[in-house]
Amino acid sequence: MSILFDDIGEFKKCVNTLIEEEGLLDKRNFKLHENFNNIDFNKINLDNSYYLIGQNNNQKNKFIFIYFINTSGFLSKTYKNKIINILDCKKYIEELYKIKNQIIDIVIIFTKQMKLNNMIEKKIMEKININNIQVFLYKQLLFNISKQKYIPRYIKIINKKSDLELLKEKYRIVNLNQFAKINVLDPLAQFYGLKIGELFEFKRNNHNSGIHIYYRLCIN
Repeated sequence: MSILFDDIGEFKKCVNTLIEEEGLLDKRNFKLHENFNNIDFNKINLDNSYYLIGQNNNQKNKFIFIYFINTSGFLSKTYKNKIINILDCKKYIEELYKIKNQIIDIVIIFTKQMKLNNMIEKKIMEKININNIQVFLYKQLLFNISKQKYIPRYIKIINKKSDLELLKEKYRIVNLNQFAKINVLDPLAQFYGLKIGELFEFKRNNHNSGIHIYYRLCIN
């Protein structure tokens, strides 16, 4: 029989990292739908897939669909155990919120011990016609990286063109590439869903100089 997690405790840790205060959903400004407030981990773990859905707090037409799966072959035509079909993610959201024409972010979490290669990610992008798709191994979500003691408590994503232009004027730079860089595959960038061309704004308290603000440009 196929199950999601070999260790139910790790299943709970993974979900907690997603839905806790200052978790992945919170950091991306999404709120989990109330239907998922009481999760029966033991029952769900007997299935081979599961999903969570949340709505953006500010952009009410934007949603996130988080999909747990235990095999990289879930997009195959021969895959027989499609209890939940990720290709129907828009339908699930439309039915849950009774809406149409939504914008969706998708986070896919592989729950078995496997390596994700470029071919798997390319296949996912080809099969699912949605631009913003992220793929995680569940072990990346067993702890909340944003709560590590060396990570600044204040982190903001800057992506509006007008805000980026203001920063260039403020720091008297011609190109954002003059800022320090962070790779799009950096664990912190992945946790926040930072995209190439966007900026992290960090604030740290300094006993001598007060608040120190600095930036990182997301690159490939």
